[in-house]
Amino acid sequence: ITRPGRCAVATRGPSRYFGGDEALAALVHARVDALLTERGWPGAAAVGVADGPFAAGLAAESAGGNGDGSVNRVQVVPAGETAGFLAPLPVEALWGVGPKTAERLHGLGLHTIGDLARWPEADLGRRFGQHGYDLARHARGMDERPVVTEHEAKSISQETTFARDIS
Repeated sequence: ITRPGRCAVATRGPSRYFGGDEALAALVHARVDALLTERGWPGAAAVGVADGPFAAGLAAESAGGNGDGSVNRVQVVPAGETAGFLAPLPVEALWGVGPKTAERLHGLGLHTIGDLARWPEADLGRRFGQHGYDLARHARGMDERPVVTEHEAKSISQETTFARDIS
């Protein structure tokens, strides 16, 4: 589990034992959907497969209707095609692009991730520092970050209820 409502599994190697990415994604979806349905959340499961965790997350978010009334909550981006999948999406879909960064990118005429991917990486680095280099790499579908499932707790709290009011 990477965060509430999202899990990630490295599938590129293991998927060959299940008949490919599509077959493994369908299997994972069926099992997760059954668990969620059992707990009262039918149809809540979505699975995305892509070259990195960022694109896989967007693939899961984009998984939806087939145009014929049926629902396919599995989206597989074929290996090596992540940049093409990302290209039509707005720059705001990238991690780290909030209103201020989006405004600066729009000022350069960059509205889609594809626009950003075509912009010179060195110029993005000059304008945005390390963040610019990261944006350029992610826009080109390069996301080598490992899937992180454990995070250090930001705060710890404890609550005790007494039988009578002590305040």
